[in-house]
Amino acid sequence: MRTNRLIFMLITSLLVGCSSNAPSIQPHVRLVYLDVSSYESNKDYQQMLELINQSAKAINERNSKAFFELFSDKIENSKKLALSNYDYQVTTLETKFLKLDRPTFENTTTDPSKMNVTITVEYLEKDSKDMKKESRIYYFQKADNKWVIAYID
Repeated sequence: MRTNRLIFMLITSLLVGCSSNAPSIQPHVRLVYLDVSSYESNKDYQQMLELINQSAKAINERNSKAFFELFSDKIENSKKLALSNYDYQVTTLETKFLKLDRPTFENTTTDPSKMNVTITVEYLEKDSKDMKKESRIYYFQKADNKWVIAYID
C-alpha cells in the first residue's frame, strides 16, 4: 500500500511539473468595435463605421465573402485591392484585430461622394503575444447611393 501511494505521489509530481511548462493557449479575445451610437446625428459617419466594424469582423472570422461584399465592382481596382488586403491580413500576417478606436473623418476632395476615415487599430499577428498598434485609413466612396469601402491603407 505504501509503494502505491509513493508511486501516485511521484506521478502526480511529474504531471504537475510537466503541465507548468506546457505552452499556453491564448484565450479567445473579443474584438472591441467602433462605437457607432456616438454618431447618430450623422448617418453617413454611422454607415462608414459599421463598414469598418464589419471588415474587422470578417478578417477575424476569416470570412472572405463577407469582407468582399463591403467593396464595389463599380470602383476601379476596389475588389483587386480588397483581395490583396485580405490575403495579406489573413494569410501572411494572420492578423487578429483586438480593438478599433478613435475614428477621424476627413473629406479630402470637393467630391461629397468620397470620404476617408482614419482609425487606431490594436491587433495581434501570428506567433506573437505582443499587441501592435497602428493607424489605418479607410477610403470610402458612394456606389449606387450607399457607402462602400474603396480601399484600405
